[in-house]
Amino acid sequence: MKPPTQERSKQTVSNILEGCARVISREGYFSVTTDKIATEAGVSIGSLYQFFGNKESVVSALIKHLIEDDRRCFFERMQAFQDAPVSDRISKMLEIGFEIYRSKPELRSALQTVRLYLTDQEYISQSRRVFTEFIRKNLPPLRNNRNLDKVAYIAVTAFLCIMNNTILDTPDLINDPELVNEMTLMFKKYLELD
Repeated sequence: MKPPTQERSKQTVSNILEGCARVISREGYFSVTTDKIATEAGVSIGSLYQFFGNKESVVSALIKHLIEDDRRCFFERMQAFQDAPVSDRISKMLEIGFEIYRSKPELRSALQTVRLYLTDQEYISQSRRVFTEFIRKNLPPLRNNRNLDKVAYIAVTAFLCIMNNTILDTPDLINDPELVNEMTLMFKKYLELD
């Protein structure tokens, strides 16, 4: 992707990503074409190709954009709870995580099958490391000298795995309060917060 430098170019790229998100949400990844994206975005196909080489590069940029938005949203929302007790912070992390996954469920579901194929694995790993480090810093001391780095890694990986599979397999379950309760119970027990 050619990075936009001027404000007008940034707006064009934003329109292209939003158009791509609408097409994927409506029709799924395999129905997406650059022509459909350009039409939905209200830009010429030439403008699209000025910034992206093909549909895969548009979708890859969209996935990264979604991950960055999720990360920004999570950390902004968590600032309000930085002084809360650990148990409350963990509950808020889960609550915010669910809220994030509830946003744009059709898009998330459609991207799930191609996310690893179209996104640089190092980028995804780096994003997971950011969340893992945040969890690590928010853990209480655990019994039996458990390795906090591994505990945080397992907690983040488990949450992402459950949420990604849920959004792919049974997206309606993402709104089920029982799932939130069960996951909260699981994490509180694993993190020794009871």
